[in-house]
Amino acid sequence: MIQNTLLQILLFSGLLLYGFAAVGDGNVMSCRDNIAQLVSAQGKVESFKATTENWQPASINQSYCNNDKVRTQALSRAVLSMGEDVATYLALSENTLLNFLGLGSRVLLSVEQGQVYVRSHTHHKFDITTPHLNAGIEGTEFLIHAKAEGVEITVFEGKVRAYNQRGEVRIENGQTAAASANKVPVTKLLLHPEDSVQWALYYPPIIDTEGFADDSSNTTVNDALSQYHK
Repeated sequence: MIQNTLLQILLFSGLLLYGFAAVGDGNVMSCRDNIAQLVSAQGKVESFKATTENWQPASINQSYCNNDKVRTQALSRAVLSMGEDVATYLALSENTLLNFLGLGSRVLLSVEQGQVYVRSHTHHKFDITTPHLNAGIEGTEFLIHAKAEGVEITVFEGKVRAYNQRGEVRIENGQTAAASANKVPVTKLLLHPEDSVQWALYYPPIIDTEGFADDSSNTTVNDALSQYHK
């Protein structure tokens, strides 16, 4: 079942906190009230910090606060964690733009374009907004796909309240809510909803390279580590 497969993948990618943290994290930026943290980046991933107001290459363990943004370019992916104990994961597909907005005690995640897969089994207070459709979270696993012509939200586990100014629908396992500009949200049933998240099902093997630090004289190990970090 896709729930079990994705859970294993996301828990596995949580090891990136220890494996990839040593790679490319020399300029990690943090903030006092962080909303999310970058735990994996493949390809070209960039961050827009509200304090600097420009796009820069993203760094592993980088924190995101109110009005910060993260985006992926073509053939790129990213994974972010939210909350303590990595309670919520956000997986970004290629060509995706995500904006973090803090609204009092709640967090608003603005998916301006692209695909974001969300897995959250916690009472973390956040909602999703897109150009044509918004989502109220009830502790669930779902995918947001935002395009210029419309938005789709597909639920794999749990429930989502999808709404806009024209109306709302409530969707559950295996259902999709769709809406375009100035249209009432409608519900669709997909035969194979898991097909829409194939891009999130594979992550490369994660190795804690710190354990090899004392074996620096071994050329075979050094060569292998060099290839792994590329």
